[in-house]
Amino acid sequence: MKLTNLIFKDFSFNAKKRIKKNLTSKLSQNFLLIFIQIFYPSAMIAIYGLENFGIWLFLIALPSIFSVINFNVNAAAQTEMSICFNKKNNNKLFKIFTNTLFITIFLILLIIFISIILINLNLINFKILSKFSRIEKNLILFFIFSSFILNFFNSIFKCSLNFKGNISLDSYLETVYDALGKIAILISGFFYNSILIASIFLFCSVVLKVITYYILFLVLIKEKLFNYKSVSFLEIKRLFRISIAYYLETFSSLVKENFQLIIIGIFFNAEIIGIVGTLKTLFYFLPMRIWNIFQSILNYEIISFYTKKKYLALKKNFKKFLYFYLFNTSIFFLCVLTIGKYIYNLWIHNSHQIDTITIFLISLDVSVLLLSSNLKFVGKSINKFTHMSVFSLIIFISILIIAYFLFKEDYSYLTIFILNIIGSIFTSFFNYFNLIKLFNKIKN
Repeated sequence: MKLTNLIFKDFSFNAKKRIKKNLTSKLSQNFLLIFIQIFYPSAMIAIYGLENFGIWLFLIALPSIFSVINFNVNAAAQTEMSICFNKKNNNKLFKIFTNTLFITIFLILLIIFISIILINLNLINFKILSKFSRIEKNLILFFIFSSFILNFFNSIFKCSLNFKGNISLDSYLETVYDALGKIAILISGFFYNSILIASIFLFCSVVLKVITYYILFLVLIKEKLFNYKSVSFLEIKRLFRISIAYYLETFSSLVKENFQLIIIGIFFNAEIIGIVGTLKTLFYFLPMRIWNIFQSILNYEIISFYTKKKYLALKKNFKKFLYFYLFNTSIFFLCVLTIGKYIYNLWIHNSHQIDTITIFLISLDVSVLLLSSNLKFVGKSINKFTHMSVFSLIIFISILIIAYFLFKEDYSYLTIFILNIIGSIFTSFFNYFNLIKLFNKIKN
């Protein structure tokens, strides 16, 4: 109790209550999602086979190509709306939401247009999809892309539910529908063992989710957020400008995660993709998911400290956050080196053998990446991290290009993890110097 009071002594009663509520929801969400994440790949392999599982991972990575035109305006808008909410500037808040909705609809129409071209002209014709007829492949792509588009549109409803700092409802909804989608895909595989049917079940679960968010938006949001008279070219331009950092960050992440998976799929077989997918599920995405709990909860609190000019409390609590990360990373590596291989083999029922070095490389990759993310956290919370996003994108595009040429020379797929570690070390140093600069600008 004394330790808790020491950690949260700079937070108000309402903030502590909000953190507790958000933490409870996020922990509930992630415990269930971790459970699903651990058993889902092994269940997919058992039901669909390793080859089809690799194809499925490849397919759900494909919509990442649309991120080239997704400026992630909703993320920037939510931060701006939170700042306006703390400053009690409702007129500005409503204006931000209206113009964000306008931009989102425009981008969705653009994505639909590009999707039609890609599918109708048969431009997605990779070797890994050669087992499907053209009609079957196009139907699969239609449902996969449509699911992505609906999730993209749903981000506007998520933004309206989360800008006040209460993210618990969103967490519970995401938990339910993520579980529903995965369970539906497993059930369809048990009866049909068809990638096409799996894509239809995925699409249906996303439709249900969007309908639920829309109903809650109508019921819970009392403020009249949308006003067509608030549509402004200058506001749209401003939102695009502050969204550049989010766009670059998202694109950087997609280059590192999805595009790297695609390039592995080009040079290696579906079984290798399946192996990479299971390894990253346990030793990469799992720790990343856990740590994102704390970032998502503290994001609004950083905004609150900043808008209320509590700069000393902001700096002090961020240092606590960083020490907490380093402590947890030490425990993570201890577990990886002692029981990591045993847990992995137990999880996949010894279906293939992986050495400790491979597990260590992937674990080090995510640890350094999260350090880099933490050093960017304050800047991101107040929409001041463009330079860090630019640098990160340059680094990971460079890694993708280098990996491409090394794979052409028959280098192992593990090479890309080594390159990722080196790249994340560079971004960590860069983000650290930018953080110091930001703190120097903030008054004590």
